[in-house]
Amino acid sequence: SAVKNFAIVGETDLKASAQGLVAIATAYGYEAKNYAVVGDIVAKTAASSMASVQDMTEAFKQASVVAQQYGVSLEDTSTNLALLSQIGITGSAAGTAMRNMYGELMGSSKRARKVLEQTLKVDVWDNAAKAMKPLPAIMEGMSNALAKLDPKSQQQALADLGNERGTKQLAANLAALEQKFKDTGDGASNAFEKVRDAISKAPGYAAVAAAVMGGSTLNQIKSTGAALESALVRAFE
Repeated sequence: SAVKNFAIVGETDLKASAQGLVAIATAYGYEAKNYAVVGDIVAKTAASSMASVQDMTEAFKQASVVAQQYGVSLEDTSTNLALLSQIGITGSAAGTAMRNMYGELMGSSKRARKVLEQTLKVDVWDNAAKAMKPLPAIMEGMSNALAKLDPKSQQQALADLGNERGTKQLAANLAALEQKFKDTGDGASNAFEKVRDAISKAPGYAAVAAAVMGGSTLNQIKSTGAALESALVRAFE
């Protein structure tokens, strides 16, 4: 089952696995029959980043409020959380960071909006969809815009954003990502595309990963325990 596979991949028990899947699925509008889809995306996001499945589950749970407030998809959340993990922000801290960044962009001051719209020429609002653009797309646009500026102008733009209450975290995370791209020699567009491509291959991932992990003696014991636990739950329902 989806819960059992997620428990094995996340190296946790059925109860914690079920609670995590239910919380995330509910926040993003997925029904019980699609828990496997949610488990695949969370597990694949973890595999594509520096975070464990347990850390990623906590990140999604903390970030899920943006789905309700800004209509953010599970896939867009995945991309952003995977990128945050690359700069060492994981677990609930990553989810909180993402949630705060969305709030910062929507509630930013006139000065910060001026930097975004006039200096970087980045609009956070999609007029056609009448919704906020996906955060990965916004950050990619900002990163690409910064790349066209000279170093002094880049620092000034980030300073102007960072000096404004509400955009400090956004500026700090963007600066960290910029440094990460520079260190790896990878452009922002390539980095974002790699993450998106990896997550697009999520269908069926948890089941395959669980089968592989279940091959070890320890995980065979866990799997047997999970199956017994599941049977007991059904017996007493």
